[in-house]
Amino acid sequence: GNVEKTIQTKERRSELVHLALETLGSFQFSATKMLDWARATIVPYLDDAETPIRKAAVLTITSLFRQVSNVDAYFKIVGEIVAKLLDVGISDPDADVRKTVLSALGTEFDAYLSSAESLHCLFIATNDESFSIRRFATSMLGRLTIRNTAQVMAPIRKLIVQLLTELGIAFLFLFCVHLYFEVGRLLTAVSVAV
Repeated sequence: GNVEKTIQTKERRSELVHLALETLGSFQFSATKMLDWARATIVPYLDDAETPIRKAAVLTITSLFRQVSNVDAYFKIVGEIVAKLLDVGISDPDADVRKTVLSALGTEFDAYLSSAESLHCLFIATNDESFSIRRFATSMLGRLTIRNTAQVMAPIRKLIVQLLTELGIAFLFLFCVHLYFEVGRLLTAVSVAV
């Protein structure tokens, strides 16, 4: 009785929140009027227990803030949001949410992503357990090289050495064929990006 009702209530809440976030993200609001509201209302969903809700929150936030990402008056607020998104992008327990964060932070956010703190988070993402996330992070770093060469190039060199070492280890132990190919793809992403 009560247990079933509680489970149904939680499932219904999850469905409604997910739908609300997706709907909100699809509107073309004048985001400038919604920045404070969005920060106070949507950002907390980045820490929700439900994976689909966290993903929807990421997509909604990036959709709303993309509209004002190059307005100087909102640089600080958007920067705070990007920092929170990057925290989720490197610490969320679900790889799909981490990948959603990195894929949602397009070129519109490069001014924020090229800060030293953001670059640090992206370099952390290059060590993610998921190779697709590592590729995303590596490609983003290459894209950001133009904006902040001094902060990107030295760590990129270290990343290349790390990848070459991983490649050598994978080659020595032929049982790691998958690792060998994934590291090769990462090296390709680094070379194409830089």
